[in-house]
Amino acid sequence: MSDSQVAIVGAGPYGLSVAAHLRRLGVGFRVFGVPMYSWRKAMPAGMLLKSDGMGSNLSDPEDRLTLARYCSDRGLPYGNHGVPIPLQIFVDYGLSFQQQLVPGVEECAVLDLAGKAGQFELQLSTGESVAARSVVLAVGTSNFAYRPPQFVNFPPELVTHSSNHSNLTSFRGKEVIVVGGGQAALETAALLHEQGASVQVLVRAPLVEWNPHPSPSKGVSSLCPLQTALGEGWNAWFYCHMQRTFRHLPLPMRARIVKHALGPAGAWWLRDRVLGRFPVLCGHEVMTAREEGGRVSLSVALAGGGSRRISADHVIAATGYKVDVDSLPFLSADLSRSLQREGALPVLSRDFESSLRGLYFTGLASAHRFGPSMRFVYGAEFAAPRIARSLMSDGGASVYGGWPQKRESQSVQPAPTDRPSLPENQVGASARIEASVPALVLNFGEYPFHQGSLGVTRSLGRLGVPVYAVQRNRTIPSGTSRYLRGKFLWKTDRQEGNWFIEGMKMIARDLSHGAVLVPADDLSAILIAEHAEEMPAGFRFAQPPAVLPQQLANKRSLHDLCCHLGVPCPSAEFPSTCDELRHLARSSPLPVVVKVVEPWKAPRGFKSTVIISERLHLMDYCEDFARQDSNTTLMLQEMIPASSSEDWFVHGYCDQHGNPDAIFTGIKLRSYPVFAGPTTFARAVRNDALRDQTMGLLKGIGYRGIMDLDFRFDRRDARYKLVDFNPRIGAQFRIFQTADGTDVVRALYRDLTGQGLCHGEQLEGRTFIAEIQDLFASVAYWRRGALTLKNWWTSIRRIDETAWFAASDPLPFLVMCLRLPFRALMRALSFSRRSQVDNTLQSPLSIDDEDPVANGPREIPFHFK
Repeated sequence: MSDSQVAIVGAGPYGLSVAAHLRRLGVGFRVFGVPMYSWRKAMPAGMLLKSDGMGSNLSDPEDRLTLARYCSDRGLPYGNHGVPIPLQIFVDYGLSFQQQLVPGVEECAVLDLAGKAGQFELQLSTGESVAARSVVLAVGTSNFAYRPPQFVNFPPELVTHSSNHSNLTSFRGKEVIVVGGGQAALETAALLHEQGASVQVLVRAPLVEWNPHPSPSKGVSSLCPLQTALGEGWNAWFYCHMQRTFRHLPLPMRARIVKHALGPAGAWWLRDRVLGRFPVLCGHEVMTAREEGGRVSLSVALAGGGSRRISADHVIAATGYKVDVDSLPFLSADLSRSLQREGALPVLSRDFESSLRGLYFTGLASAHRFGPSMRFVYGAEFAAPRIARSLMSDGGASVYGGWPQKRESQSVQPAPTDRPSLPENQVGASARIEASVPALVLNFGEYPFHQGSLGVTRSLGRLGVPVYAVQRNRTIPSGTSRYLRGKFLWKTDRQEGNWFIEGMKMIARDLSHGAVLVPADDLSAILIAEHAEEMPAGFRFAQPPAVLPQQLANKRSLHDLCCHLGVPCPSAEFPSTCDELRHLARSSPLPVVVKVVEPWKAPRGFKSTVIISERLHLMDYCEDFARQDSNTTLMLQEMIPASSSEDWFVHGYCDQHGNPDAIFTGIKLRSYPVFAGPTTFARAVRNDALRDQTMGLLKGIGYRGIMDLDFRFDRRDARYKLVDFNPRIGAQFRIFQTADGTDVVRALYRDLTGQGLCHGEQLEGRTFIAEIQDLFASVAYWRRGALTLKNWWTSIRRIDETAWFAASDPLPFLVMCLRLPFRALMRALSFSRRSQVDNTLQSPLSIDDEDPVANGPREIPFHFK
């Protein structure tokens, strides 16, 4: 018997899409079935797809192998809407997709599927037995073809289902009755008529519904995404984009929607091929059927009362599909009985997993759970990545989903040293770690909306690591996460020289088992490095050279270091006196990036980074800063034009020996304030040139620990120029993962607890969004003409990592939404002074400056003045 981590039954759009995502994640699998079988054998030649082009894509992890790209490369007609897609073109596209992304499909049938959760055995038509830890049933529609009871006992010579025909030429010259009023019935009848059959259609409904010709929305509706891959209107939009919400609707409502939504109707392009061409008899319901002289005789009830008898040589039942688990002939009786059901349908988790761990249903068999989109190819774009992520662990659900587990209580007590990690079915392969050592997230800065801290808490907390945090007050959103065991509320004015060590000693007494330290702001990283020799025993942290983090976080010393090492960076000026500052304010080329040299020392009310494009605003800003009693200075840095540049960032971790083992690259697509603020939307993109440049820099300076670097690619000289080096966790680090689930924080934790690093390539194309902040950013980009509504909607359709919202941990998002209006009010009260700075780059809802209400109750009594 051979083994496989994942067995996929079915090689249609859903099976191939799941396989493509598994291959990209490095998960082992085998696919059994004939590629695109139902489309090649169960649909008539000459058919056109009812779905629009944009709704007919198989799910490619890199979004390269789309139907639009396939047609463009071959000069075939294509349109997102309004251009019918011939069946043969779609079949050829699916086979091309399979040959490029899933070349190892095994063209055989599964005769028997038996076993139990996590241990399945498949018997193949080749005689081989296969053991698999997980099985994905992507069986399409053929097994669920529905024949009304009146036609069940007829031989195939007289009565067939519409899915039984790939060629209708054999009916030339014959009388055929087609039963049904949907697209399959009407198109089958049209094809029969065009091939010389005498055809009539019996429709139970009083009239035939026709889908309207797609047309651009007008007026107010043009602001809304009413044109979707599955039609027009808000209902279609909901079915296309709210599958996660749909599964929470009551079962009767879900069943009613799946049965009737996007229901029987003819495509707009089919209307002229039907009306007036052959009889379409509405209000005709078949009551009984019998064989008479080698023909089929039907007794039909009429809507207005009475009945009539109609006969034909053959009847085609285009009566759709009805999902029933017992309809799967290969499913063993024991396995079938073990499944929890909603009537005849399998109960499914949010990751398409049945009640038997490791057994997944997708496609039509999941429509009752995720909505009508699962009846179409379009649903693969939602289902495939979700199932693949769940299968990242060996034969079970990963941290992304699966069956709900018991919530751990929030406690401020340290976890015992023998605390076990989460059950094996809840973590990825890389995450099976000894999780007894707590983690302590340090954030001494005044950043109430710091999503990096929340990311650390969730990343480690989901692995069972007890996570604690140092924060300024209780109402910081990241401090409300269910994965946080306790808070150390620590507000300090940083006047005493030994305040840091005294505080850490107090924390050490509470965390008697020590902790892995994770710096979430520059000041924390600087203090850890400078006081490494004095730190209480038990704390584990990366140890770069003591002065290095401060040199890197300091804008002037970073610029000098780049010049010394030959690392490209934007040109900059560093005025040391007020007169020099005023002179530069009058003479510097505009626009200019103004930064506080030591951001953690920025005067209260001043943003650490702004872009100023008007001379008067620059002079006023510099005058305001010069009047502050500040022990830091400003840097005036060259602004590389947005039209000639790209924003890139690098997140990574260097182990205790200085080896850069986890280095990731990505591109920043939106920020707020635009071109100067924190990332609000980004994508993970492998960039070997930037990665090599970064690794050379890290080795050259002997860096150890976690880091977040910002680069700007200058097209004018084709160089990546270092803009910032932050010696702490980056706010969007969760965008980066390897196939085994490693991110930079998990790499740090494994290294500092002696569990080694998991090596692997970063996953391509993952996207990150800071939800609320990106709304403001998108409006700002739109006002500048750099973003359209269509491009914005396309960008957010597939989000892999959100900064705040998580279904399993919703409270931080809610607290953030509650705090934003209050923060806006507090900022507005003092906005008049800051309004002198370029108002296109400022907002009372900006997220990277001081907290106006830095007082609050303590989880653990702990306060420094």
